[in-house]
Order: sequence, then structure tokens, then C-alpha cells
Amino acid sequence: MKLIELNQIISNTPLVEKTQQSHQKMDEEAKKMFFLNLHKELMRKDKQISKPPETKETRLEEKKEKTKEERKKRE
Repeated sequence: MKLIELNQIISNTPLVEKTQQSHQKMDEEAKKMFFLNLHKELMRKDKQISKPPETKETRLEEKKEKTKEERKKRE
């Protein structure tokens, strides 16, 4: 009986409650950070996949388009 009573007293102390709450908060923060980092990583990989690999030809085409646009602006 005394062990059960002591256990109840210990579990009801404010210190234990505070530590339990702080552990819960830390767990929640860890989950948030994990999913945030996972989301960032997936978005980064998605951009890499969706973006076609750059070649010399595409760069030359982009330069030509830019020069055409600049000429139009000058006129």
C-alpha cells in the first residue's frame, strides 16, 4: 500500500508535471522540425526532377530570346 501511495504522491508533484509537459513540448517541436525538413527536402527533389537538365543549346536559346527582348525594348 505504501508504494502505491508514494507513487501517486510523486506523480502528482508539480516538478513531475512540468518535466512531462516539457518533454511533450520537445516531442512536438521535434515532430514539427522533422516534417518541415522532410517537406523542404521533397520540394527540393521535386524541383530537381521537374527541371530539365541544362545544356549548351538551351542556354544559347535563352540568350537569343533575351537579346530579342532587349532589342524590342530599345525600339
